[in-house]
Amino acid sequence: ESVIVIAAVNQIPSVDQVRCILTRPIHCINVASIFSNEKNKSVREVIKKRGFVCPEANILVVDDNITNLNVASGLLKKYEAKVLMANSGAECLNAVSSQHVDLIFMDYMMPEMDGIDTLIKIKEMNREDINQIPVIALTANVVSGAREMFMEAGFDDYISKPIETDRMEHALRMHLPKNLIVVRNPLY
Repeated sequence: ESVIVIAAVNQIPSVDQVRCILTRPIHCINVASIFSNEKNKSVREVIKKRGFVCPEANILVVDDNITNLNVASGLLKKYEAKVLMANSGAECLNAVSSQHVDLIFMDYMMPEMDGIDTLIKIKEMNREDINQIPVIALTANVVSGAREMFMEAGFDDYISKPIETDRMEHALRMHLPKNLIVVRNPLY
């Protein structure tokens, strides 16, 4: 017996028996995909509450907007990550050169030095420990070809804003070193 929840895109129910979430608006094709076990972007597998944490991860969030910094920080704190914040490209460069960082979420549109310029400066530091940090672009301007543009620029991935919990979680699982991920509730 499975429970299916209808929820907003950014909601994660805390019910243990939930198998998947159906996001609004609800369409017949999405309901049908649940019963046929097909993948559909409106049907999300539920990551069980506290499915994993990364308490030893130092994650840097770079954004010139304080609200965006707080949203990303709040999402990351659910995973018990140590969150560092920078509100400019210059602050980002200072942070990566002065402390250990495991992953960077960086806004693309920032004044003075945008995300691509900042990424170039990070690579120009020419330090192996810094060059190996995965950098994920955050952007509100999702246009066709955006992924290719960010990958060509040297980003490891990108997430559109507003940040969806599923995308953030996927990025953590994909880009954090595996030894920093602690599984709390295996789904097996």
